[in-house]
Amino acid sequence: MSKLEVDKITPQSGTTLTIGEAGDTTVVNGLGTLPATIGSAAQVLSVNAGATGLVYGTAATDLSNLNATNLTSGTVPDGRFPSVLPAAGGQNLTSLQPAAIVGGTFGAINSANLTNLNATALTSGTLPDGRFPSTLPAISGANLTNLPAAGADMEHISTTTVVSGSTVSSVDFSNVFTTTYKHYRLIANNVFTTVNSLLQIKLQIGGSYNTSNYYVGVDSVYAYADTQVTEVARGWNAGLYNIHPNYSISNASNPSMFDTMFYAPKDSAKTILNTQFMLNHNNLTATVSGNSSLLHNSASSVTGFQIFSVSGQIGGIFSLYGIKN
Repeated sequence: MSKLEVDKITPQSGTTLTIGEAGDTTVVNGLGTLPATIGSAAQVLSVNAGATGLVYGTAATDLSNLNATNLTSGTVPDGRFPSVLPAAGGQNLTSLQPAAIVGGTFGAINSANLTNLNATALTSGTLPDGRFPSTLPAISGANLTNLPAAGADMEHISTTTVVSGSTVSSVDFSNVFTTTYKHYRLIANNVFTTVNSLLQIKLQIGGSYNTSNYYVGVDSVYAYADTQVTEVARGWNAGLYNIHPNYSISNASNPSMFDTMFYAPKDSAKTILNTQFMLNHNNLTATVSGNSSLLHNSASSVTGFQIFSVSGQIGGIFSLYGIKN
């Protein structure tokens, strides 16, 4: 066997190097048997399946057991991705098309940049006040509640209803006067007492009902059996406000009514009250109608009031309203 030891073999001319003759078998240690011709584009080196060294393959498709961790440059072509991506984090994906999202539920994420949202898709929760326009659009308001009367500034505050069989010694509107409203109005209907009696009012100053400084004037007409009598009465520096003259109202079968205005009770000035009334006297023995006024001669702010009868108990429907201007 002949032996040739060189560091490099180069062609004498051109770029083709021939070893042996056609048909010879050429073996290179570590590479195995070489093909008849070396250098075509389809021929590559690959790892021997038996891990004994390198073999000279004939196509890139012969490469196997490649590790994707070794990919450090270039771009994987689209065709190398599976049709369904594995269950891996997609937080770095960009340019996703909304049409491609067909299932699942969004997590608690910031939606500040979402646009073209459809209000029809709102199926739960409550819109905050700030999302309503300052002026509502021209749509039906049939289901709106607690609306003030159109064009009016009188607003309902509370109603106390006392029915027959559940009468009370007094109806108290304690600490109801605030700076929210300038004036107040009390409308009382179906008013009755358990015994024939007078109706009276006391004003609340601080936490107590005041028993002095009531200056009252009453003008009324007392009509019975085709006869009428006009009466003027007064109570000067009295301990309470008689809202009608000395004619008693009746039981629940023949109720009465009155309407009282409280003018600026929260001002530090003398409070004025004015009442219109219609009374069924002594179970329809007569009717009494008229007007009464009160000057409370005190510069203290009034906080509330109390309605009661001189004797017996009282019932009826008592509604308080606030007037802003």
